[in-house]
Amino acid sequence: MAAFPGRSWGWAARGLALALALGVLAGISLVGGIPANAAMNPHRRHVLHLEHLAHIRYLRARPWEVEIPAIGVAAGLETLGDPVGPTLPVPPLAEAATEAGWYRFTSVPGSAGNAVIVGHVDTYVGPAVFYHLYRLRAGDVIDVETGASTQRFAVRWVREVGKAQFPVRQVFGPTGEHQLWLITCGGDFDYQTGHYLDNIIVSAVWQPTVKHQARRRPARHRQKRGRRRATHW
Repeated sequence: MAAFPGRSWGWAARGLALALALGVLAGISLVGGIPANAAMNPHRRHVLHLEHLAHIRYLRARPWEVEIPAIGVAAGLETLGDPVGPTLPVPPLAEAATEAGWYRFTSVPGSAGNAVIVGHVDTYVGPAVFYHLYRLRAGDVIDVETGASTQRFAVRWVREVGKAQFPVRQVFGPTGEHQLWLITCGGDFDYQTGHYLDNIIVSAVWQPTVKHQARRRPARHRQKRGRRRATHW
């Protein structure tokens, strides 16, 4: 399954290249620096430094996750890298049933800007993590745990668009809002190219009235797999 048309993704690459040239894809910092007053006492500074390193390890150790109760999704969230040449990275098919991916060149979910999460719709052996994404409706809840906190979003709309009409600027462009986008494939399947012809796009908005804090969750259960036609991103 491909998140954008074809393997060349020429039009998407041009759109993203333009966005990068205009500086609209903001950098991300997950943790702050050591408090300035730590310099007042060398011993205290050393202690704070160790605590800071421990906090970084803590954040990195806590897995990112996405939960969508309305469609039974409870999946791990991989960090996907920057575009490489004309392509965008995607989660490996081997983990497609339990893992989605967040693009690290987009905003951290819950912060200002566009945060983008992608997932496969299916694999060679059955449904993948976003198999039922098209069933979401306005108001459905999406929770994203980013290690330090859990951010809640509410679905605004769900649309199916042809890959040639993918709204690159709307999804990856600049915005002062706190937005989340979920993307997978949909529509008819082209057996000649091995790709779906459309994308399913979910637009969701941050819920600032919800208390955002880290919380323990039970171990995720793998989503039930069933047979379906083979396909790619």
